Amino acid sequence: MIDVLKKIPLFENLTDDELTLLSSFIEEKTFEPEERIFSEGDPGDGIYIIQKGKVRISILLPGIGEELLALLRNGSHFGEMAVIEDKPRSASAIADEKTRCLFIPKKKFLQFLNQNVEIENKILRGLLQELSSRLRKTDNKLKEILLLIKSF
Repeated sequence: MIDVLKKIPLFENLTDDELTLLSSFIEEKTFEPEERIFSEGDPGDGIYIIQKGKVRISILLPGIGEELLALLRNGSHFGEMAVIEDKPRSASAIADEKTRCLFIPKKKFLQFLNQNVEIENKILRGLLQELSSRLRKTDNKLKEILLLIKSF
């Protein structure tokens, strides 16, 4: 399990001892194709990391249907926003194919972060980098939409 966690950018700065502690409360979950992992509005119960497979992150637009925000693959993590903000899920996650995930329960993850400021800083730095990257992609998508609207 430690070798798997080392390859995930979110945890790449953790020591083997820290990864061993983290792995002690990680659960494995398997989802069938089109199985809903969680829905927009659900409480944030933990963070998921894709070990094998693909997950669609989407929102439901009234009168339009599902709008794909991202298609995540091996090593990607999702669900962290609801854990950090302590707010309901902002999007839905659906297995695009048979998918195996590592699941870190919210309560245990927060206890893990609170044990050591250095661990917390390492993980939060990784989260900030990922969220910054996602925000940049969202900005680019918004620019494309605005350009499309202006062309009409």
